Amino acid sequence: MRILLTSCGGFFVKYLIKEIKKDNISKDLFVLGVDEKKIKKIKYFDKIYQLKYKNKKNYISNIIKICNKYKISLIVPLSDKESLIISEFRKIFIKLGIKILVNNYNLIKKIQNKLYVYKKIQKYKIRVPKYFLIKNKKEFKAKLKKFLFPLKPVVLKPISLSGGRGVIVLKSNSKKINNKIKAGKREKKINIKNFDLDKFMKRFGKFIMMEYLKKPSYDVDYFNYNKQELISVRERINPSGIPYKGNIVKKDKKIENYCKKIAKVLNLKGLVDFDLMSDQKNRPVLLELNTRPSGSIVVNHLAGFKFFSVILSIIFRKKYKYSKKFKGNKRIQIK
Repeated sequence: MRILLTSCGGFFVKYLIKEIKKDNISKDLFVLGVDEKKIKKIKYFDKIYQLKYKNKKNYISNIIKICNKYKISLIVPLSDKESLIISEFRKIFIKLGIKILVNNYNLIKKIQNKLYVYKKIQKYKIRVPKYFLIKNKKEFKAKLKKFLFPLKPVVLKPISLSGGRGVIVLKSNSKKINNKIKAGKREKKINIKNFDLDKFMKRFGKFIMMEYLKKPSYDVDYFNYNKQELISVRERINPSGIPYKGNIVKKDKKIENYCKKIAKVLNLKGLVDFDLMSDQKNRPVLLELNTRPSGSIVVNHLAGFKFFSVILSIIFRKKYKYSKKFKGNKRIQIK
């Protein structure tokens, strides 16, 4: 069992590899990592390479060379950009006998567009946040009233960026409400008088205006391979997720079924990450969908749910005994 993980310099990745190796799925487990940044060494990895993905053809060529040299049989992209690039060259990897844990290229392109995802699942009467597509200043002003702004805050989001990048939270005129707004390091919480709409639209073009969602928020790891499903729900202790303050791993059938419905409608395969928050009726709704594992997927292992190890055992058809007694509600923090 020889696997390659991209973006291996992420904070949680070394902990994930430690847990996988501790689980002893395979005696011949070999884990190779690649990352854009130069990394001298990461504990638990057998080999590490620096690979930049700006030139995708060079990137793929180098990935193939590395895979051939070390007889890699599975690639797991840990970033959105790399999942897209690697999926584009899927046929090459299949010919080489290398499995890639991603959805197909055309689907990933669609999924990275929040507007496409919302419209698609709405057709099947699956709950989404209240939102509007904003194309110009006139629509911007008109739709603000639909959200009772400035009595309530409102969120502005680029259509394709993920992880809170480019997100603006327009504050309400209530200090009490504004103090409760949880914005991460990537989101900006500002007054409308300081918001430059022209600059925002010049940078992102059309964008989504959305209701302000609240806690609790969740990461949901979802896996589908050869008709075998695996799912895990984790509530974020810090609703925005950044900075990371830990998770509560739980069993929640309502959230699991909600995500499974979305996965079925979108025909999701491989390993993906659902980001959910709660609407004003305290119902979980989809914030965004990432076409790679959640950064903190290792938290499942620390809670006793050997999520990634089970995935590897399914892909490689290995006999692997794991506990089915996990009932959830385990609070986990990594420092």
